[in-house]
Amino acid sequence: MSRTSATPTLKRQKGGSLGIEEILRQRLVTGIWRPNDRLPTEKQLAEELNVCQATVQRHLRELQKEGLIWGRRGKGRFVSSIGQRPRTGNIGVVLFDSRHMANPAMSETVASVGNVAAEANRGLRIFIGNELAARKDTEKSPPGGSPDEAAFLGSPANMGVDGLIILTQRISPETVRQLAATVPVVCTHMLPFPNITYIVLDMAAGTFDATRYLLDLGHRRIALLTKETSDASGRASREGARLAMGSVSDGDPSQGLQTYTPVEFTEAEGYRLTKELLAQPRRATAIICSDHLMALGVLQAIDEAGLRIPEDMSVISWNNVLLERTPVTITSVCFDRKDAGARFCKRVIECIEHPDRNFEPEYLRPQLVIRQSTGAPPSDGSR
Repeated sequence: MSRTSATPTLKRQKGGSLGIEEILRQRLVTGIWRPNDRLPTEKQLAEELNVCQATVQRHLRELQKEGLIWGRRGKGRFVSSIGQRPRTGNIGVVLFDSRHMANPAMSETVASVGNVAAEANRGLRIFIGNELAARKDTEKSPPGGSPDEAAFLGSPANMGVDGLIILTQRISPETVRQLAATVPVVCTHMLPFPNITYIVLDMAAGTFDATRYLLDLGHRRIALLTKETSDASGRASREGARLAMGSVSDGDPSQGLQTYTPVEFTEAEGYRLTKELLAQPRRATAIICSDHLMALGVLQAIDEAGLRIPEDMSVISWNNVLLERTPVTITSVCFDRKDAGARFCKRVIECIEHPDRNFEPEYLRPQLVIRQSTGAPPSDGSR
């Protein structure tokens, strides 16, 4: 398995102007020039870009070597369709940062992708997005993107892949759209773009099941620790919890649901938010935590407050990481990560082999695994 760093979307020349090749490349990946379109002549492009014809010719030859365009003597140059571009024999997996690989759930998913790829005699390349929030050089931020989004884009030649599996939701939609213009893309969250295949980890269903289970136990004040509404998984989690709450409430479905948004999914954030929610006058009697790392902080804060699990507080976490925790095992919302990785890989191979075929979105529903950390709420009248 090889690892490839991301390359910036746009390289800027001195003075801030785009290079000729970058201008031409952007017209290809943004859809200004569509598959099978005939390109303007070298003379027309030279006049438009105010450069000599030889310069335009040189850059067009580079794009032709990469397979983005093709030419026929006497006919001109045309935009290549995805199916016309040269094959590399590799599949790419896109993560946001290297910490993803330290996450047991993500590493299991990527390992499963690699196993299926190897069985199909294909290589695997991992692309790590840039953590631009840590950069002070704002000029390196993607056009139209926020500082916390990964910013990278490459041609099929320099990426060295025939298709991409995007396993992060922190890549800007515009970047995903541009990637899908160069290679088949399988994405784990829904975006309003054509030519992208979706296999969605159904966060809404998982949070609905977790919330509904707590409601059935008798809980009516439930805290949800999840991402903000600008994140697709955060929106899905909130919607799943809201729908479940609405199934037992005649009024506002969000009544009784306390939502907390972490700055990042870390143990420290889980600890901080739990201290905050425990300080509320009518605190929640159950917590649904959208990440196992945050759950460790949640458990620490509950323990420091002298509360017992599940007698005083029920806890549900995501992923099957805390199944052997002592003295209390943790009820968890779990995806079959091995199966998910296999599905991602098989689907992207199908997209590579059949670039003109449209695939219906597929939703992978998680399983709620009941363990010792959930029970009826306290019977002291705080319900």
